[in-house]
Amino acid sequence: MSFESGRIQLVNLMREPAGDEYALTSPGPYRVRVWAGPQEEDAQEELEAYRFFERFAIQLSP
Repeated sequence: MSFESGRIQLVNLMREPAGDEYALTSPGPYRVRVWAGPQEEDAQEELEAYRFFERFAIQLSP
């Protein structure tokens, strides 16, 4: 994956920002590794659409 600027913004499936922007060391090509955890349930969540979730870790390296 290649980035033209020195900053990235993660977005969710609804194309909404997911957290803060992150600074990269420089523009250019990066390798991307993603770890996805098992699906979990938040029994306290009132909205059914948000009751199940996964955790992700994303690593970018130049």
